[in-house]
Amino acid sequence: MPINNSYSASISKYSLLFKIILLLIPSSVVIAGDMRMDYGYEHDTGWPQELKQFPWGLYETDGEFDTTKSATGMGVDANKGLIYALVRSKPHVRVYKTDGSLVNTWSPEKVGRVHMLHVEKSGNIWIADNHGHTVTKYTPEGKVLLSLGTFGEAGMDAKHFAEPTDVSTTADGKFIFISDGYVNKRVVKFDSSGNYLGMWGGKKAGIANGQFVLPHSLTVLGDRVYVADREGARVQIFDLEGNFIQDWRDIVLPWAMASVDKYILVAGERLPAGKNTKLIASEKVKGGYIDPPLRQDVFVFNESGKLIKEISLPQGNDFGQVNWLHAIDVDLEGNIFLSDVVGNHIQKWQPQNIHEK
Repeated sequence: MPINNSYSASISKYSLLFKIILLLIPSSVVIAGDMRMDYGYEHDTGWPQELKQFPWGLYETDGEFDTTKSATGMGVDANKGLIYALVRSKPHVRVYKTDGSLVNTWSPEKVGRVHMLHVEKSGNIWIADNHGHTVTKYTPEGKVLLSLGTFGEAGMDAKHFAEPTDVSTTADGKFIFISDGYVNKRVVKFDSSGNYLGMWGGKKAGIANGQFVLPHSLTVLGDRVYVADREGARVQIFDLEGNFIQDWRDIVLPWAMASVDKYILVAGERLPAGKNTKLIASEKVKGGYIDPPLRQDVFVFNESGKLIKEISLPQGNDFGQVNWLHAIDVDLEGNIFLSDVVGNHIQKWQPQNIHEK
C-alpha cells in the first residue's frame, strides 16, 4: 500500500563513516565496507560509570515484571561523541560520553510513557511517547522544537497517533518517519515543519505486503525505509513513496533497528524452531505484546537483505548479559550501545582485536 502523498528524499537514520561497525561474540567479525575476521566484541564493564546512580530496569512484583523504570531507548550523536539513554523514570534522558561519564540529564515537560529515542544528524533529539501519543523534537538540552500528535489523545489522522513506537529522520532533517504501531498499524511521514505528507499501512493489523501487525521500530538508509514489524516477524522495506519492495522473513522477530554505512542492525530473536513468518504473524494478527523472547541477539543485514552475521550475546539479567533488548545504536568507533527493557541496565559493547590479547 503506497503512501498517499508523493514525495522523495534521500534518507538515512545515521549516515556514518567509520572504520569498525560490528563485531562477533565470541568468534570474530567486523564490518566496515568489507568483512574482516580479526575482531570481537567485549563488554565494557565501566560503562556507564556509577551504574547504580539511577534506578534501572528490572523490577519484579509478585512474579510480574514492572517496566515502568526500564531503559527503553538509545541514540548516538556521532559528531559529538554523546550517547543518549531514554529511561521510563526521571531523569528520562541521560547523556553520556563514550567513556561512560554522565554529562547531562533532563526530562520532557509532559510524559505519558517514553518509548524510543532518535538522534538526528544535526544533534537534535526525537522522542516517541507511546502513552502520550506524541513524537517530539528537542534540542540536545531538552527544549521543545516541534511536537507531532496531540498529547493524551489517540487517533489516526494528521494530528493524532495511537501509541507511536519509533521515529527516524532523513540525513538533512527535512523529513520525518514515524512508526505508529501499538494501536494503529502504519508508518507516517511529515516534513521538517510538521506538515503531514502521508502514510502507509492502516488501522487494522494484516500480513499482506505493506501491512503491519506491530511496526515497533524503523530506520532509513539511502532511498529505503526499513520497518521492524515485530509481531509480523519480519523486516519490511519500502521506497520513499511507501511502495513495498521486499521483506526479510523466516529469520528474526525484530525488536529494534539501526542503520549505518551499508548495513542494517536488528536486535531481536531468532524465529523459534518449526515456525515461520506467516505462522507467527497470523497468530499475532490481532496485535498485543509478543511472548517473552527465548533469547535476544543482534543480526546484521546488508542493504539487499543478506544476513551477514548473527551476533550471539550472553543471556540473563546480570550486567554484561541481555534479557529483552529494546533499542540499539552504534558510534563512530564501532561501539554498540544496547537498551534492555526488562534487564536492569544499559550497556556498551566495544571492539576488541582478539589477536592483540
